[in-house]
Order: sequence, then C-alpha cells, then structure tokens
Amino acid sequence: FGSCYNLSKIEGIEHIKEIPEYCFCECYNLKEIKIPQSVTKLGKECFRNCSKLTKIELNGNITEIPEGMFSVCKKLKNIKLSPCLTKLHDICFSHCGIEEIEIPSTMKEFVGFANSTVEKVVITDASNITIKDLSTMTGLKEIVIGAATVKFQSISSKTTVESVTSNVEGAVITFAADCFKSAASLK
Repeated sequence: FGSCYNLSKIEGIEHIKEIPEYCFCECYNLKEIKIPQSVTKLGKECFRNCSKLTKIELNGNITEIPEGMFSVCKKLKNIKLSPCLTKLHDICFSHCGIEEIEIPSTMKEFVGFANSTVEKVVITDASNITIKDLSTMTGLKEIVIGAATVKFQSISSKTTVESVTSNVEGAVITFAADCFKSAASLK
C-alpha cells in the first residue's frame, strides 16, 4: 500500500498479526489509524511520511516501535502508546509534530528521539528507568518523572531542557557525572 496517495482510512485489518516494513509509507492522505489487538509486530517505516496523519492508537500487544515508523509525519500530534511497550527506537518519531509523549511503565530504558519536536516527556509509574541520551531532542523543555528510581546518563548542550520534576514522594533520581555538562538552559 506504500505510496497510495489517496488512501485516507484503513479498515478490515482486525485479523492481521503484522504490518510489514514500508506498508503504508507515503500514504499522504491517511489521517488516523487504530492498530487492532491482533497486531503484535510493526515493520520499520511502516507509516513514514504520512503527511496528514494526526492521530494513532497502538493496542496493548505492541512491544516495540521500530526505526522510522512515524518519521516525517509532521501533523502527528496525538499518539497513545501501548501499555506493554518495552522499546522505542530513537528515530521512530524523527521530524514529527508530537509535542508531548507519555512513556509507559513497561519501559526500562529511554534513549530520546532524534530530530523530534517533543517538548515534554512524562515518565509514568515505572519502578526503574534509565534515561540514556537526550542530546538529540533539541526541542525538549520539560521532563516529568512519575517513577520511583530514575537514572540520567546524558543531557547535552543541544537539549533545551528547562526543568526536571518528580511527582513521586521519596523518588530516587540519580545523575551521571557530567550529565548536565553544557546544558545551560536548565533552571
């Protein structure tokens, strides 16, 4: 279905188990999609450059968002991630329009999103998460932590983080040596 320029809606996929690589890439008129419960695997770049895509809902069986899945979906503002998600590839949302993303409790490691417009990352209810590298998230301004233990490894000068806050009483937040080295925007 890649490059089906007039495809605006996807229906009747309730029984498929996998959406293969590049399957719906460059379907410029596709606006919204709900991935059914039957789907357990998504191929890389399967929705890349769907320029009118504004909303996506991933079911509870998706554990990984692969490389380039929503790259260049500039109008994509709303995404509901699977509550079973364990891996987000660092370029899955590159050149996207998402401003805020909530990281589910099943994630144990977060590496940021390359070339993204995400301004706010909310980490919910995870008991233990490591944030490895936010250096490519140049628009990131706020990180809200709802986890008991968080380890930051790197936030660089390219990142415009202004605040890191926690809403968990007794949370343990550790920062690696030089984690905020050159992060001049942190308040």
